[in-house]
Amino acid sequence: DLALLPFPYEDDFSDVQNQIIYYESSRGCPYHCGYCLSSVENGVRFVPLDKVLPDLQKFLDKNVPQVKFIDRTFNCKKSHAMAIWKYLHEHDNGVTNFHFEITADLIDQETIDFLKTVRKGLFQFEIGVQSTNPQTIRAINRNVDFAALSEIVQQIKDGGNIHQHLDLIAGLPYEDYDSFKNSYNVVYEMKPDQLQLGFLKVLKGSPIYYDREKFAIVYQDRAPYEVLFTDWVSYMDV
Repeated sequence: DLALLPFPYEDDFSDVQNQIIYYESSRGCPYHCGYCLSSVENGVRFVPLDKVLPDLQKFLDKNVPQVKFIDRTFNCKKSHAMAIWKYLHEHDNGVTNFHFEITADLIDQETIDFLKTVRKGLFQFEIGVQSTNPQTIRAINRNVDFAALSEIVQQIKDGGNIHQHLDLIAGLPYEDYDSFKNSYNVVYEMKPDQLQLGFLKVLKGSPIYYDREKFAIVYQDRAPYEVLFTDWVSYMDV
């Protein structure tokens, strides 16, 4: 029961000026992306808001520089996300930045209109694109409308107040060097504040772990289990 979890930090927040604080308001993910361990759980569980909001106020009271939410898809439940965002907007201390991993194509116009009202620097979004190759997206069980994602990213960018990271993953199935180059160029042209490049990690228990031979993925046999080469990209390409 997430409501029973104690607050994970000491009250004095010693040396917070040199730390990124991590916080969790939900567990699980509604999606089943092939490379992610969260995909093996069914459903999402939420920490009750009457616990979350007082927790967040503690960070605000101490002027913590950054709080990074580790929710896999923070905005998968609009009412939960909006309640937190509105609270942070209304209780903004002018200092603390809050980082969220979101799915852009879930954001509607009402949410966009609200987000344009928040202080510049209050929120930071990390948005997973991973690949623009449709065959790759299908192979990893992603359910993303790239056109809708692009439109939302642009609207957030037009607001000029929210820092955006867009993520790509190299070494995915069906993504050869030229395909990856195309994915990179498409995302680069979207002009995010940061383009975040990761490399596929074959985590034991994830769907892609069981498909590793099907996709001829060769990877490190110890942490972080990162891809070395596949049928589509050579070791030198990686």
